[in-house]
Amino acid sequence: CTVRGDLVNAMRELFWQRFDKKIPWFKRVVIETTGLADPAPIIHTLMTDPTVGPRYRLDGIVTVVDAVNGPQTLDSQPESVKQAAVADRIVLTKADLATPEQLATIQDRLRDLNPSAPVFDASGDFGPKDLFDAGLFSSDRKIADVAGWLREEAFSQDHDKHDHEHGHSHDHGHEHHHDPNRHDARISSFCMIVDEPIPWDGFVTWIEMLITTQGENLLRIKGI
Repeated sequence: CTVRGDLVNAMRELFWQRFDKKIPWFKRVVIETTGLADPAPIIHTLMTDPTVGPRYRLDGIVTVVDAVNGPQTLDSQPESVKQAAVADRIVLTKADLATPEQLATIQDRLRDLNPSAPVFDASGDFGPKDLFDAGLFSSDRKIADVAGWLREEAFSQDHDKHDHEHGHSHDHGHEHHHDPNRHDARISSFCMIVDEPIPWDGFVTWIEMLITTQGENLLRIKGI
């Protein structure tokens, strides 16, 4: 979701539809972001936007971490470090596939990044009650870097607003486009469209070859 556009508009619309009884009363809104999203713009917007901040409270952040590939992702993707560091709850996936050494490694990394967040095994016995009601989000309970990221985001948004106003005073046709889900320029994506059914055996062979040859460079594979 685009923080300064679609997200804010959607949350404002939800609030007023609930207020006007056009939709059933709801207690919370769960926002799922892309795994490549920088969380700082999202957190800053939810806490400070004049249309969202007074009507909602940021109750908690849940981050999902891959027990097997997590360390490599933390080493290569700055966004993943931020996602782990800001979390109020961490859910560890693939723990059943990880070796004891891999589990120890990722747990140590997470403890260094976020010593206050409880870590849940995705295959274990836990439920929504363990993830929700984490309490009002506060950077005071996080490592010092989190407060720094939020300050940088505040400065960035103030700077963007100033540039936007400055541009309008000189050129009404000039627009600024910013992607709050910004990520490293090394990340790219592509889409394959196939109009005919794909033989299952051939598809499995292709996926296995792709993972074998490019596994460490793959962030997401999704199919529709």
